[in-house]
Amino acid sequence: HTDQIAAIEALSKAMPLSLDIVVKEHQSMLGKRPPGYYERIAALPGVHLVSPFEDSLGLIGQAALTVTLTGTVAWEAMLLRKPALIIGDSPFRAVGQGFVWCPDLSSLPQAVEKALKAEPATDEQLTTYIASILHDGFEFPTRLLWGNMTPETVRENRRYPEESARRILEHVREPAKTLRKSAV
Repeated sequence: HTDQIAAIEALSKAMPLSLDIVVKEHQSMLGKRPPGYYERIAALPGVHLVSPFEDSLGLIGQAALTVTLTGTVAWEAMLLRKPALIIGDSPFRAVGQGFVWCPDLSSLPQAVEKALKAEPATDEQLTTYIASILHDGFEFPTRLLWGNMTPETVRENRRYPEESARRILEHVREPAKTLRKSAV
C-alpha cells in the first residue's frame, strides 16, 4: 500500500458519514511528498489534515477508530484500549487482538464496521508482545531506514544488518525454542 492517497480515498468512502477522518503526516515524511499531495487529501469530503506536530496520543484518545497503513499509531491505540484498523503488514498484528487487519481496500467498509466494535487486547497479550520485543529486540537506528543510503553508510553501520540477519536466522532455525523464550 504505497499509494497512501488511494488508501485515504478508500477510507473516506468506507467511513460512516457520522465520522470524519483526521490525517496526520509522519514527521519523517515532511518535504518528501510530491506537489499537490496534501491538497488532494484536503479536498476529500470529511477528511481533515492536522499538523504533523499534533499530539498523536491526544488524537487517538478522541478518535472512534485509529487507522494506519503500518504505523506505530496502531500500537499506541491498542495500548490505550482504543480500536485500530491496520491496512498494511505490521508487527503489531502479532498481538492478536485489539485491531482489525484489512489488506484489501475493497473490504474497508466491512473492516471499519468490525474495527469499531473490536474488543481491546488483553493485558496478557500486550505484556507478551512487549516481553518478546525486550527479549528479541536489538538496536537499529531509524535514520538508517529513512535516510539516504550510500555505500559509506552501509560500511559504517554494518553491524545493524548483520545483527538483523543473525536474529532472523535464530528464529528460522529454532522457532519453537525462540517462541518459548519470548513468552517467559
